[in-house]
Amino acid sequence: MSLAHRDAANWREVAERLLADHRRLDRLTSDLLMLARLDEGTATRVATPVRLDEIVAAEIPEITHAVVTAHLEQIEVVGVVPELSRLVRNLLDNADRHAATTIDVRLARDGATAVLTIDDDGAGIPADQRDRVFDRFYRVDGGRDRSSGGVGLGLAMVRGIARRHRGDVTISTAPAGGARFEVRLPADSAWVQVG
Repeated sequence: MSLAHRDAANWREVAERLLADHRRLDRLTSDLLMLARLDEGTATRVATPVRLDEIVAAEIPEITHAVVTAHLEQIEVVGVVPELSRLVRNLLDNADRHAATTIDVRLARDGATAVLTIDDDGAGIPADQRDRVFDRFYRVDGGRDRSSGGVGLGLAMVRGIARRHRGDVTISTAPAGGARFEVRLPADSAWVQVG
């Protein structure tokens, strides 16, 4: 369209749209590559003791829509930092996209388990679809356009990364009525290998 009407085109707007499309494709490619590596077991395997609270705290400033409250207990886990960062980022992106106004992030210890809970005050996820949202390319609201949601890979990655770190992720209803995502990971230093 812009090339057909070169004199009337807003080239700054065109450049911004192209940059946004490039970022979206770059992230999609990165997500697909990470999922393939998780499937094959060839993802990065350098597991080290890391402060999960620091990883979560580093991702919170990326939230752009909702107001965040965070209560993070200092907890060390053994894991792969880029993978754990992606897990947290994907959950926060999802909460930010669906929250009406607020997100509550909590990290606490439950015995020998680190429990990361992310609540939003959005519409929530129907009980019959809670397991399906972890399927690749599945989205609860299939009518969303690409500007209002991803392609359905983020939560599949979250589950794959959690399980790779000997944990899991579940969904329930948050106190504010939206979705509650809970990730449980071993919080011990005895485990030295991922996968």
